[in-house]
Amino acid sequence: MSNIIYPKLNLPRLASRTFDPLYNLILPPRDSKDSGNTGRFIDRHTKTLVAAILSSKGPDLSQFGVEIKSKYNDTNTDWTIGTMTLLDIINTPMYKDTEIYQKMQALLLCTCDDNLRKIIDIGLYYMDMDEIQILLENSYLGARTQILKFVLPFWSKNQPIDWKSNFQNFKGPYAKFERTASVNSLAFRITSSDMEHLKNIASTAYSFNLNFAESY
Repeated sequence: MSNIIYPKLNLPRLASRTFDPLYNLILPPRDSKDSGNTGRFIDRHTKTLVAAILSSKGPDLSQFGVEIKSKYNDTNTDWTIGTMTLLDIINTPMYKDTEIYQKMQALLLCTCDDNLRKIIDIGLYYMDMDEIQILLENSYLGARTQILKFVLPFWSKNQPIDWKSNFQNFKGPYAKFERTASVNSLAFRITSSDMEHLKNIASTAYSFNLNFAESY
């Protein structure tokens, strides 16, 4: 599928093997009070491999458009791409205008093992193709529609949102919004199985383009 709707990133492209040294990286112990300590540790070491500066907005390695994500293999947790406030979701009807869109162009996915205290799987996946981005856009729009339907009745009556009795996930075809510890913040997440499907699409497209290029 050609990139008519979502043009490919006009940035330098990295190879997965660039990040192979992360396989030998000894991770700090997991911290039950700070679930993000492993991710931040990996982020700091990853930037040294490509001499990049970590970005506070948009993709972590902004000069390459690469977002770094990590999770442990002993949990069935989803991949968290980013968070948005309720107000931002309501005021951002276009997927292309979100930070989620920026982060979902290229993902460096790191799977960690707690017993080994190491990263056991690393993959760099370029998601900047129409086939994937359309799925993500439909997910964002579908979840956002559900959020509007749930939230606006409370806002129209100037009432606080009754999360306890109305708690729910707002699901799209390939991603969902889930409420976080913050009162009015929701995380955009992709399940492990859906991420595997997106990875397969990205890998197949890469292999096709590589073989096509080698045939000329």
